[in-house]
Amino acid sequence: MIMSKLQRTAKQFQDGWISFLRVLARNSKIKFVIRPNVRPCTDGKVAYLPSLPANLTEEDLILFKRWGYHEVGHIMHSDVPFFQEFSMEHGAFAGLLLNAVDDVYMEYAQTRSSRRSERFFRQGAAIMFDRGMFRDGSQSPQEAFASYTLCFLRSRRWSEYQQPLAAVRKNFDAHFGEHADQVRENLETILLAEYPSVRSTQDAGDLTLRLIEMLKQQRDQQDEQPQEEPEDDNSEGDEGDDQDDQQSSQGDDESNQEDDQTSDNGQGQGQKDDQEPTNGDTGGQGSDDGKAEDESDSKADGQGAPSEDDADANNQSENAQGDSQGQNGVDLAELIEQMLSSNGGDDSEVLDMDKVIQQLATSIQNGTNPDYQDAAPVPAFEVEPSDVENQPSLGAGTVKDLVEGMLVCPADKEHARELADALDRKVNVLATKLQAYLLNREEADVYSTRRGSLGQSHLYRAGMGDSRIFERKEETVLPTAAVSVLADLSSSTSWVDPSVLATLAKAKAKAIAAGEAINEKEYEVQTVAKSIQQSLLIMEKVFHRIDTPREFLGFAPKTGHLNTVVRTFGDSHQNAVDRIGGLDSITGGNHTPIGEAVFQAAQRLASHPAQRKLMFVLTDGAPSCATLATEQTALAVDAGIKVVYLLIGNEVRKDWLEEAGIPYAVAATADDVGPALLEQAKQLLM
Repeated sequence: MIMSKLQRTAKQFQDGWISFLRVLARNSKIKFVIRPNVRPCTDGKVAYLPSLPANLTEEDLILFKRWGYHEVGHIMHSDVPFFQEFSMEHGAFAGLLLNAVDDVYMEYAQTRSSRRSERFFRQGAAIMFDRGMFRDGSQSPQEAFASYTLCFLRSRRWSEYQQPLAAVRKNFDAHFGEHADQVRENLETILLAEYPSVRSTQDAGDLTLRLIEMLKQQRDQQDEQPQEEPEDDNSEGDEGDDQDDQQSSQGDDESNQEDDQTSDNGQGQGQKDDQEPTNGDTGGQGSDDGKAEDESDSKADGQGAPSEDDADANNQSENAQGDSQGQNGVDLAELIEQMLSSNGGDDSEVLDMDKVIQQLATSIQNGTNPDYQDAAPVPAFEVEPSDVENQPSLGAGTVKDLVEGMLVCPADKEHARELADALDRKVNVLATKLQAYLLNREEADVYSTRRGSLGQSHLYRAGMGDSRIFERKEETVLPTAAVSVLADLSSSTSWVDPSVLATLAKAKAKAIAAGEAINEKEYEVQTVAKSIQQSLLIMEKVFHRIDTPREFLGFAPKTGHLNTVVRTFGDSHQNAVDRIGGLDSITGGNHTPIGEAVFQAAQRLASHPAQRKLMFVLTDGAPSCATLATEQTALAVDAGIKVVYLLIGNEVRKDWLEEAGIPYAVAATADDVGPALLEQAKQLLM
């Protein structure tokens, strides 16, 4: 049961959003920067994200992956500069409409680049619709027009957009009134005819301009229509409009409302309402109903304008209140002019994935999300577009200043040579003993041969004159463990008891007074920092001897960075030795961020393909935040990483490790690190 639970949690970590970002960065060559309290955005090369908990719910993880594929799709397939110029030249509505058309083209192109993306595009869209996180066109006619464009195009291939299309269509009809069918028919005709030729953002821009031109033609045609016509013609036209409105209405309440409006104008579906008006009519005529009837009888030439104006005013009042969705009297020319002159407002995207991630991060930070009541966002980190398991280079290679936001430790070859000269045979002895734990023997495939052990399945070949009736097995030695080592570089590791310094100073002064030859090394104090530096060198040489993939990181350097890179999985052995020699120059930070360092190392180590993963933390045991260190250590263990703390020094803090049940070993100096390392490896791996 325990093993199956560990496998589930490790699988959850490997399928989580952090591992997903690593794969996405490697495939798209895009860098991701995760920081607290930042808004999701990208400049085409770097994508910025707010910090989220390490483990997301299933639906939130789908939405996150949809965001990832969506943003990468824009960077890889969309022309972002063209989009910005297009919006500035043609206005906010044109930009919104272009985004709707380009989103469809871009996501289809992304599914061709990554087949897995289609699953998250479709599932993520369904989740957004269920949660009401999509723009359904209820806010404005320009939103309805753009949303209908996107949903109509998507619904032809992805069934998840059928239900949203119906919701958007309802709001589309509400905004455009009796003109909705005509505008929608023209829109669909253009999309069906011209969208298949869209192959780029520029093509999407041309289609956007074509749709805007269609709206302008609709506006001009509406302006050219006569304002006043005879009453008989109006009655016939009203009857036709009433029938269209009744067909486009979405419920019985809307139809009843239309009937009330037509009865107010005295033009309804028949002459009975004109001949027998009732006091219950809502035409706004009050006690003058009888007078209005006489005027209607006496004015056969269509001069019943006062009642029409009153009805139109009443319709406009109801429209302003948003209670009607199938009204007559929509001024299409004015509506289209409003759309074209819109200043944008929140009209950025129809499906704004950045807003989805921002809302998730904000709700978690404010404690209002019930799914993450006890979850804390991960520390800040960066993901670069490269594999963490690159093979070491034979040469020095290119040395970067930063690796995923971590400072690269400066090299000091002279000091590294001095440290190496001080090592004795314990490196070779320790390497030999560790080899049995960190390596695993596996049998290769069995193959046929003319010598070896007799193969029962090959005996038939003897009757065919084939002498390959024997078989052999070759054993190969493969590394099964990847190791990550963290070194404490905080100022506490350089602390020395003043009384010890005073004693050494007196002894040195006495020797000088006696005229004795002074050996400075005899009067040096063995600090914890010195022991950690020597321990790193021992571990580097041991792991190099048995060819174990390893990575060394230091935390709390005096440069102000959280972490520093001593050795990545892709660095050469000589580079690692030289950088270990340069640790003296950056030791002395004012804090001890063990939790942040464990997280950074764990999410890199979890991406390594090795079968087993080990992490050793060399420290004096005094973290700045014991709670965060405990949480991140537990998270690393859940990811399938075995974490061991090597507490170095005579005075170490181990209370928080004992309370959390975290394995640790104590070593007074670097000489004791070897036996402690060997014992822990034996307990963990055997």
